[in-house]
Amino acid sequence: MPDIGIDQKDVYFVAVKIFLEKDGMLLILRDNFGDWDLAGGRIKKERV
Repeated sequence: MPDIGIDQKDVYFVAVKIFLEKDGMLLILRDNFGDWDLAGGRIKKERV
């Protein structure tokens, strides 16, 4: 199999979500598009 350069590889984003519950209530937020979502975010590799 030929070696594929980094610019030709698929890119995947990793997200972390949290279920935050207090007194029987779950925290659910609206995202930038107006959809409901759990709290969290993407993990990005830091470029130096």
